[in-house]
Amino acid sequence: MEGREEDVRVGANKFSERQAIGTAAQSQDRDYQEPPPAPLFEPAELSSWSFYRAGIAEFMATFLFLYISILTVMGVVKSNTKCSTVGIQGIAWAFGGMIFILVYCTAGISGGHINPAVTFGLLLARKLSLTRALFYMVMQCLGAICGAGVVKGFKKGLYENNGGGANVVAPGYTKGDGLGAEIVGTFILVYTVFSATDAKRSARDSHVPVLAPLPIGFAVFLVHLATIPITGTGINPARSLGAAIIYDKSHAWNDHWIFWVGPFIGAALAAMLGDMSMDASALLKHAAKAELRESEKILFGPQVFSTLDSLLLDIHAMLQPRPIDYEKRRLLIEEFNMMAVDRFGNNGGFPIVEAFGSFVMDLFTTSSDLDLSVNFSNSMNNFPRNEKISVLGKLSKVLYGHQRKGHVTGVLPIMGARVPVLKVVDCRTGVECDISVENKDGISRSLIFRFVSSIDERFRILCYLLTSINFLIVLLAILLSPCVLAFERRIKAWAKAHDINSSKDRTMNSLSIITLVAFHLQCGSDLKSQTRNPPILPPLCALLKDGTDMLSIERRVAGFKNFGIRNRESVAELFVSLLSKLSSVKHLWEHGLCASTCEGSWICKKTWESGVGNVTVEDFLDQSENFARSVGEAGMQKIYECIRGSLSDLSRFAMRQIDSPKLKELLFKSVDDLNAPKKERVPKVVVQHKRRYPFQDAGTSVKPMASKRPRHLEPTRAPDHARYQTPNAWPNPLAALQSQASSYGIHRAGLIFGPPQPAFTPFHHPVASLGAAYGSPPLQQHPFASQQPVLPGPPYIRHSQRNQQRSRLPVSWPCGSSK
Repeated sequence: MEGREEDVRVGANKFSERQAIGTAAQSQDRDYQEPPPAPLFEPAELSSWSFYRAGIAEFMATFLFLYISILTVMGVVKSNTKCSTVGIQGIAWAFGGMIFILVYCTAGISGGHINPAVTFGLLLARKLSLTRALFYMVMQCLGAICGAGVVKGFKKGLYENNGGGANVVAPGYTKGDGLGAEIVGTFILVYTVFSATDAKRSARDSHVPVLAPLPIGFAVFLVHLATIPITGTGINPARSLGAAIIYDKSHAWNDHWIFWVGPFIGAALAAMLGDMSMDASALLKHAAKAELRESEKILFGPQVFSTLDSLLLDIHAMLQPRPIDYEKRRLLIEEFNMMAVDRFGNNGGFPIVEAFGSFVMDLFTTSSDLDLSVNFSNSMNNFPRNEKISVLGKLSKVLYGHQRKGHVTGVLPIMGARVPVLKVVDCRTGVECDISVENKDGISRSLIFRFVSSIDERFRILCYLLTSINFLIVLLAILLSPCVLAFERRIKAWAKAHDINSSKDRTMNSLSIITLVAFHLQCGSDLKSQTRNPPILPPLCALLKDGTDMLSIERRVAGFKNFGIRNRESVAELFVSLLSKLSSVKHLWEHGLCASTCEGSWICKKTWESGVGNVTVEDFLDQSENFARSVGEAGMQKIYECIRGSLSDLSRFAMRQIDSPKLKELLFKSVDDLNAPKKERVPKVVVQHKRRYPFQDAGTSVKPMASKRPRHLEPTRAPDHARYQTPNAWPNPLAALQSQASSYGIHRAGLIFGPPQPAFTPFHHPVASLGAAYGSPPLQQHPFASQQPVLPGPPYIRHSQRNQQRSRLPVSWPCGSSK
């Protein structure tokens, strides 16, 4: 009786309300579960009875299909007049009707493929494993051979005289005609299969699974009506193979390749289109629900988030650069400017070497590279690639000379890169410089990000923690800052610690990570609105409404100050929810899911031209570009292993299985290693000797002496700002980042969000330009231009003042060309 009572209770609640059917269900917000992609190999299937039962079902279905269809063909061919039998229409009805019946009967067992082309299309769409696909194809071919053999056994004479139902290209048609007919016919069939078995349709209408065989059978009927006069209609390699083997005449094999190649091409095209035409709204809804399900697994209490937040803020504070790090980079920029003028001359204030990337965006650490662009005009016109390579070649010759003297090391021109670059490392500071030519895209993004970084400090802290290594990371960090500030820096360190912040290693570059951070602060896990409630950052299209003019962007950014002040989420909460968000959409990238900071939401982005990347992060300035295009399959696996490992470590921390120091070590490895300054690269020997021949460089010595490593001390007084500051046409990006207390609920003694504020302005260009920087009007007309008078004399700096500055410069190599 207990069992019966349980049955009654379940039965009473099972149908508590009437289910809408048909079109009535389409207006309801019903959920559906998109099946995950099937693995390529599934060894466990080989030990499952259902696997072999499905193969037997495919064998029997194909056997019956060939038996009925070939008998029908025999009956039509032997008739004397067209009116005495059903004719071509009858053959088409026989083929279509049998497919309808057999798919209906076997769909619940094997899926009702009955056709190697259908199986191949589903394999390409990741609907079944390669193991199952090969097994199905073998069983289908065996069933077709047996079915045709039984027909021949019953009516051998009639079978031999009437061609055995073998597919051949009819007289009057070329092989190309036959191949085209097979491709188009199979495409129609397989695409119908994809549409009829779509999970979205099944969710909206409960009758769809029952009615799915009907459109498939009708598609077979229509294709036969159209192509029987051309090839006898193959569109099924197993059907063509079975008839050809049993008939076994030479002309049945002459064009047999057409009935394999054509159907497989048609199936591949249908798989591509079927995957591409995945409903965008359904994909976005699936992404939102997947994120919601993943977030429900995170059961952290307020105390856990409070402790984690303190840990993250401590790490962020440890990663901050020192005042001398700003000074080193500023003076390096000045030296490169003097070198460029000495090498290329002064033409109206150009060339000018401008910094961009992490230094400009204030997202760099002691070990970060310095990105530089040599600009020859303020024009927006494209600079020819061959001229960029020529300029870098000339600069490399100068730097090779300094390298022989021990002033620099690691001079490496990379001319085959997408953006040609010249790498060099200063020996005394250890700062690695990446020099490009007319890199106005990088400069533009850096400045835009710098302006936007004043919106919220949490963005910046997270980006810093997740990447913490190169310029690309800085790019997005600048995009949204004071509350955004905190979020960005933390993400930077996390990615560096786990070695997933390297585009050359086919993992994520910093720009991708920063963009994802900004995207996360724009949208969240709200199922209905798909946005954070309230959002922390606005969609970037609102900031770029008037184009990429710097003044208009700055004005718009000013209107979004404290945009997310009503959102009280801490850095720790945002850090955890970002990892959860990325983990939840792992299997949706391949369907065209794209993170768009321009729209501030997920979008579906899949085109014939671009296809789909392993991860798609939209470039907000050029929406045809993917910031994460360099991510490979192996890199993708590495990224998600890292994400899931970090979530696991956080869960262990929440359950008190590990303490804070251990969690810090697991998430960020050694913070000291992350922020350790690069060792000063001093030549192994110092060179001073007599010249042995006229062309001998002074960089070799008969009796070398070991050089003494210099000591770098922190500045104890503020540098003479008047001596360092030089005119620059761009606005000072630090102006928007004055020290301020946290505005979102995290108040800690002694901690002020935002970059350290040295006594001098670290982002002022160290170049006293007579002209204007790229994209700006003349200096005297720019409202943000410095009013300091320009010092006369080449190269822009008086000789005496240059010597004074060089005496304070931690760079050992002299400016100017190396002879």
